[in-house]
Amino acid sequence: MRQNYKRRLNEIEKQRRIAVAEQIRKKEAARQEQLRQQEEFTKDIINYSLWQSESEVDNMLLSYKKDSDTIKALKAQVRFRKNVLHQIPSDKFKFNFSKKGKDFTVNELTANLKELVTQAIVADDAIQKHILVGKKVRHRFIKDGQSEWYIGKVISQVFACICCLTNTFNLSFKYL
Repeated sequence: MRQNYKRRLNEIEKQRRIAVAEQIRKKEAARQEQLRQQEEFTKDIINYSLWQSESEVDNMLLSYKKDSDTIKALKAQVRFRKNVLHQIPSDKFKFNFSKKGKDFTVNELTANLKELVTQAIVADDAIQKHILVGKKVRHRFIKDGQSEWYIGKVISQVFACICCLTNTFNLSFKYL
């Protein structure tokens, strides 16, 4: 009986270890998939650039000739804000691309993106601060013909001259 008990105990422990290892493997696979998607969304944003004001959205949309290209750019902006910046909007449906199976038009996507852009600038002690302030970023430089990545943290924003650029600003980085 003792041998049976020890054998069963060892078998249960072995099954428990296998189950825990499988859970760890699944979590790691999910994390890797999330990182892969974030990298893909970041590559899209590198192509389209991050639009940070309503006027910039309008100007960038004028540069696209086809509606399909415009929709791709708008979707890239929204996906990046949702999945990489983890922006929290007042209405979670601003991240949607369709309603009841019907795709949004360019105007509807533009309106949603403009609202997200406006909400990205939050009031903080009577000054406005962009949601990127305080976030860690990877920044790529080309040095001696070689591409190098640096990890940094956005420490502040510097507003541009209002007479030249409406509602635009630059962010300053601190490299770690």
